[in-house]
Amino acid sequence: MSGENVAYNLRPNKFVERQLFVELLSKLGVSLSPAKYIYISLGGLQLEDHRLMHHSLGINALMSIESDFVTYQRQLFNLRPSFVNCECMSTEDLVNDFDRYADLHSDKQFIIWLDYADASKRVVQLTEYAALLSKLQVGDILKITMNANPRTLGAEQRKGEEYEDLLKRRLGNLKSQLNKYLQVQPPV
Repeated sequence: MSGENVAYNLRPNKFVERQLFVELLSKLGVSLSPAKYIYISLGGLQLEDHRLMHHSLGINALMSIESDFVTYQRQLFNLRPSFVNCECMSTEDLVNDFDRYADLHSDKQFIIWLDYADASKRVVQLTEYAALLSKLQVGDILKITMNANPRTLGAEQRKGEEYEDLLKRRLGNLKSQLNKYLQVQPPV
């Protein structure tokens, strides 16, 4: 599965990843003073991340961004904790408008999770990540997840092809996609 358009309940790894992230944040002391944090992520239809951040860590300042208008409308319908602020915007909009959010929430530290699924936009995603990272303050937390399914590199194993050759082709495709962001060290 590539991760795009797949229901969260069919993605057990996403559940585990969420739990690990919450555990890490807890170890960093977020649960000791949740009022000083704002959590921003791509909430999806069910706003699972936001629900978990609230219930597990006590964070009440929550913001979900969603570029798909239908999904955004569904978020509003599914909204249970009314303190989740759902915004119909893209990650690019968030990055470009981040200074305004930083001013609005100057008393908060940011926890942001950019959970990308579209493998065809890896360079754009890394560019957004770098731009947002440059705007954050000490103590803010920024997490990125990207689609790492090897099949998204457009290389299926050819009949009779050695597995090592398939891996080399996939690495070549990844290098061509990410050029300046990918520095592969030769094996030692």
